[in-house]
Amino acid sequence: MSRRVCWVLALLAAQASAANIEAVAAWRGWAGAGGLGELELRVPASATAGTVTVSLQSPLQHLDSTATAHAGAYTVLRLPARADAPVALTARNPDGRTVRGQFSFQRSDRPILVWAGNTAVEAANADVHLLAVSAADMPRLASSYTSVAGIVIDDATLRLLDDSQAAALLQYVRHCGFTMAVGFSDEADTALLRAAGCDGRQLRAGLAGLTPTAAIGQFLDRTAAAPIGSTTLSSLANVDRRAIWLTGALLLYVLLAVALLLLSPRPALLLGLAPLATVAMALMFYLAPVQQQLIVWAEARSGDRSAQFSGQLQLRPTAPGRLSVVVPAQIDHADACDASTQSTAHWDAAQQRIVSAELRLQLLLQPQLCFSGSFPLNYRAQAQRIDAATLQVTNNGAAAWHAARLLWQGRVYRDLELSASDVQRIRATSGSATATPAERLASERLPWGEAAVLLPLPLAALNLPSRSASGWLAIAMPVTARQPP
Repeated sequence: MSRRVCWVLALLAAQASAANIEAVAAWRGWAGAGGLGELELRVPASATAGTVTVSLQSPLQHLDSTATAHAGAYTVLRLPARADAPVALTARNPDGRTVRGQFSFQRSDRPILVWAGNTAVEAANADVHLLAVSAADMPRLASSYTSVAGIVIDDATLRLLDDSQAAALLQYVRHCGFTMAVGFSDEADTALLRAAGCDGRQLRAGLAGLTPTAAIGQFLDRTAAAPIGSTTLSSLANVDRRAIWLTGALLLYVLLAVALLLLSPRPALLLGLAPLATVAMALMFYLAPVQQQLIVWAEARSGDRSAQFSGQLQLRPTAPGRLSVVVPAQIDHADACDASTQSTAHWDAAQQRIVSAELRLQLLLQPQLCFSGSFPLNYRAQAQRIDAATLQVTNNGAAAWHAARLLWQGRVYRDLELSASDVQRIRATSGSATATPAERLASERLPWGEAAVLLPLPLAALNLPSRSASGWLAIAMPVTARQPP
């Protein structure tokens, strides 16, 4: 083959490559099970300026976004992507040209501990995936930290982060992400401790000379609450009696119609009335609004400045169609709970977050939208053991407790009403077994020997549409022995 032919083939290959969307992932393309990765997309240049529309699709995710395209220049934007399956990318430029691309993450079956430092990584562990990265590999979207279980970062790497990378790391620390800060100055350690969520329990500051082996040891010794799954949230839902009545009425109508058609001596009359009854039943369903139920579970410890929450929006369609849901700013991420829910999330490139989600409604299916986030908290509680059978509970916060429940040693004590600074003594014999799904969940997630206050959670601040809402806030606290006077 002549040199000229080889040059032409190489040029054609380069042009074909330039016509595709280029995708580069944070964390060197690695992601843990169920996490979100970050894709930086480079959309080929458009002949005209305008708006480029980008679509990201996988069996578990459908996300749309737009960005401003400049004539003759690549368009760069970052999107969160589910790492569980290959991702197909499509972009339509202002000049009408459609370009495509694809990407597959490297998935780890072990929790990923990121090592962002200059020290060489020589440690290996069967239970931990120690992933060495540079500052350039770190994400700019906070949601990308859901694909890792912890991070070790030294001062030199921290100084190389740009503003968006530093903001994503800070949000991860605020949301109780496990972080080990190595070689930071006293001022930087203090700032991290002030910003850390969960009262700094997941932050290891003031470390010097940390080796990868020692980092793995500290990582395995950490205490972290298990995430709330969608199945667990579903168990907290209220029974939708209206939907049950409508379903029962439809089933009864069908049975009676079949029986009368078989037994009546005048089936022709029944055949004439059947369409009218069918239309009436259809109107009952089509005129009824979509049945929605919002479920939110939030957790914190006494004295924490913020609470972490997980939520689920359940829909019971009474007619096929689509429903658009606005995602408030305090929600970090929203996505379909499982592959059976067909939804499209809309990503705002300027705000760097999902601003709305459109769900497809189909009869006999119940789409579910899962979300998570945090909100400021100002609750403080204290539990002191007076004797073997008596616990003294003090509300040290500024907010009163209404319809509160105390969980202690596997039992629940209901109807606590405590104003700020109020004290109440509780006898162990006055408790009863957990009865509701919320009480059982709080008891299961509470370490033995500690107590927790379970409060109704006001959901107005979440601004999600729902005709039926249920929210709980569980505040855990240690039980200490009362000091003698």
